[in-house]
Amino acid sequence: MNIFRRTENNNFISRLRKIKISRFEWVVLAITLILFYINAYHEQYPDEFDNLLGGWYILHGTLPFSGFFSHHGPVAYYVSAIVQIFSGHSFVRFRVVYNFFLALFIFLWYLYLRSRFGVIATKFYLYFSILIGIAATYFWAHMLIADSLSGYLTGAIFVFFLLKYVYREKLIIKDVWLVSILTSLTLLNTLTDIYLCAVIYIFLVIAYYQDYRHSLNKKNIINFMMAILAPYVFFLFYLLVTGSFSDYAYQSIIFNEKYYIYNYPGLQNGHINPIRFAIVMAYNFYSNFYTLLVQVKNFNFPFPLNITLAVVDLTLLVYVFFRRNYSLFIFIILYMIYANARSNPLDSGETDYQSSVYLFMSLISLVYVLDSLYSELHLQINLGKKVILSSLLILCTIYSFFSVAMLTDRFLGKAYGKYMGTAPRIYDNYDPAVNINNAISSPNDYIWMGPLDFQDYYYATGKLASKYHILIPGMGKSQKIQNEFIAEISTHKPKLIFLQKNDFILGSDPTKYGVYFMNFLSANYVTLSQYRQGSVAYTSTIQNSKYSLDEDMFINKDDADNIISTLLNDNFIKPVYATH
Repeated sequence: MNIFRRTENNNFISRLRKIKISRFEWVVLAITLILFYINAYHEQYPDEFDNLLGGWYILHGTLPFSGFFSHHGPVAYYVSAIVQIFSGHSFVRFRVVYNFFLALFIFLWYLYLRSRFGVIATKFYLYFSILIGIAATYFWAHMLIADSLSGYLTGAIFVFFLLKYVYREKLIIKDVWLVSILTSLTLLNTLTDIYLCAVIYIFLVIAYYQDYRHSLNKKNIINFMMAILAPYVFFLFYLLVTGSFSDYAYQSIIFNEKYYIYNYPGLQNGHINPIRFAIVMAYNFYSNFYTLLVQVKNFNFPFPLNITLAVVDLTLLVYVFFRRNYSLFIFIILYMIYANARSNPLDSGETDYQSSVYLFMSLISLVYVLDSLYSELHLQINLGKKVILSSLLILCTIYSFFSVAMLTDRFLGKAYGKYMGTAPRIYDNYDPAVNINNAISSPNDYIWMGPLDFQDYYYATGKLASKYHILIPGMGKSQKIQNEFIAEISTHKPKLIFLQKNDFILGSDPTKYGVYFMNFLSANYVTLSQYRQGSVAYTSTIQNSKYSLDEDMFINKDDADNIISTLLNDNFIKPVYATH
């Protein structure tokens, strides 16, 4: 008998309205908030500054795709915008507020799960909130990166399906809406998760049909379809109203498929066979997962995490199979496979944020398996099943102990180093080139900094000279982007352009894949090393810039003398030799 089963929808609504948080739950929330606060000060990464910058642009009226180029989804930009309403224009405050939101999201989702499945059934998710707080800095789940954000979204979906199938809880329309919203946010966050989202939608349909097959009617179907389609109708409406539809279609879909995806085997002419890709991912996952399981006998306790995750995932499958919950069994297998669209369980390691979706699922499985198997073994079960589950529980416990110990050691090492001042923290800092830009450019002037300078843009004064504010290899293959880029930047010529020419991206530097831009610069700009006033040459006084400013700072030929004069007066440059 399922003691957690809902009897009437009204009972659920009334319970939701009367939620009371216990002292233990408050303590767990407090611990989680503290852990995430400590995490907030660890490390920075360009992809996060992309999202930070995009959110700042949104708050100032410049929208993704039509206002600035992005081959990423829009969700992280809007999450960033919401966070910056509270944090203001500061990367440090942003990270603190964002991590507060992450901890709160996990706790609120726990409260929803508790209202649906009961306290006993969901207590393991409270332990997961502490575990993810400890593990977050290991694989960068504390950063606003698309993959990490998808980890939180899909992790919430995974634990819901796990509990729904285990406790045979009947779906209600609120469940469908919430799962649909989380899935659509995942898909619009990164199209990499399209296969995983397809799996989720398929099983949502199956679960709904199984629950309502004897009472299915037109109203049920309409309500279900509305919940599934509404997020995408809303997004389509947004694209049409903002005039971003064609830009989104080209940048996030066509550009990615034809010019950016570089890890698809046998890619030719920018065409991807989706069925073949699905088979490739399934084969790669099986090969890597099997290799991990073979290593279980080695007891690699110095680095046990990957083996641990494989062991707990396998144990979860065995446990679910013994319960004859075959729908959940198939769901978990497919989920495991397509959670690894950009990663694999064998090679994932520290800072591997691209493994976030799989890691979230596996860490949830870890706490769930330890809790459930312990409870299961106290029931009256046959001897063979008891021996198998006992053996798996012992193995999971041993490996989990060393994995949690390792993650805790890494967490404490990072926290201790920052507290003692021996390890760097995050700051509101930027390249000295930003000071040069801000001295020359007013808020109404146009600027361009590249090839990937999101952090400097965030602190720089001025407006984007082109929606193509970055320069990446795929852009050099798109004639459409080249034409639009040169047309826009020719119309809005910045006084200064900063281009780090030795910044290699995917194995190539801008002088190779950005020939069209280099030709534009050659025709319209002069570097500091090329500029002459009679026999006077100039060199930069700044030594600690990532730019080689004598070669990477391009000066508009039309106003070069005035710009040089300003730079000289502000001591950004100095004469190398003078007329005698």
